[in-house]
Amino acid sequence: MSSELGCMVLEASANPEYYAKNSFPPENKPGKRHLFFPVKKDAICFQDTVTRAAVAMRSKINKAMHIYPGQLVYANKVHQCVHMQLDSTLNVASFLDDLQKQDIRFESNKKVNTYESEMFLKKHTRFIELRESVYLDADNPHRYFFKINEHIDFNAFMKGVEQIKANCNYHLFDSFLSHLFTNDEVIDFIGIYSHHCDEARFPELLENIKRVF
Repeated sequence: MSSELGCMVLEASANPEYYAKNSFPPENKPGKRHLFFPVKKDAICFQDTVTRAAVAMRSKINKAMHIYPGQLVYANKVHQCVHMQLDSTLNVASFLDDLQKQDIRFESNKKVNTYESEMFLKKHTRFIELRESVYLDADNPHRYFFKINEHIDFNAFMKGVEQIKANCNYHLFDSFLSHLFTNDEVIDFIGIYSHHCDEARFPELLENIKRVF
């Protein structure tokens, strides 16, 4: 692929083995690829440029493309990079062309020495409101957000989720905390991730979240 695109392409998985408790199966689908494109020289407003270009590409092809601005630490040097998580590489060249038209230049296709790198990804999430206080990730049909009234301590969160799973037969999901900053407030959420969600039970789950927390 590097030779076809004329730039350096690194491939890895940010979540190589996704597991939750009770032998929950891996969530990686066969063929899912995590591609990283290091930028040759830092670009001004890089995060904004990549995010806007990703939204424009999604609209153009009418299909979800998971594209995020990121950073790579390689040989003790920080590089801007574009991270793509996708099933098909069909529209990759077109997207890179769009970025290069905005003066983002990618590292050339060259050999690099083995080095243990660090990756930092900044993802954006678009919400679809399913009902009051319950939202779906527009780009991930298996990730949901339940609005809560206040921030929860992480240890209390872990204990509370275990209680909900034990008492209400909720067990086929993993959970996380998240928040959204606006101009004048911080909105907190409990998130769940699973391929086995029953949306008809969401009002019941939301009531249990309110009861426990």
